Amino acid sequence: MGKGDAAVLAKIAAMPAPCREMGERLHRVILESVPSPEPVPPVGELKPRGLHLREDDGLDEKQLASWVRQAAAIPGLLAE
Repeated sequence: MGKGDAAVLAKIAAMPAPCREMGERLHRVILESVPSPEPVPPVGELKPRGLHLREDDGLDEKQLASWVRQAAAIPGLLAE
């Protein structure tokens, strides 16, 4: 686990049950798709992107993993 994982897991644990389940799935897909960045990129250096999900949204894990890998390929996003 990377440096930021404890904070992410704490945020996920504090979510209401339906949101927590989605958060756990998202976290798992991201960790399976790319390694955790070490060190954690400084806040504000990258343009933020978002994904808006509702409790009743389906999650296409294959598509999400593809997006995560594409984002990870951006130079400077992950420490090498």
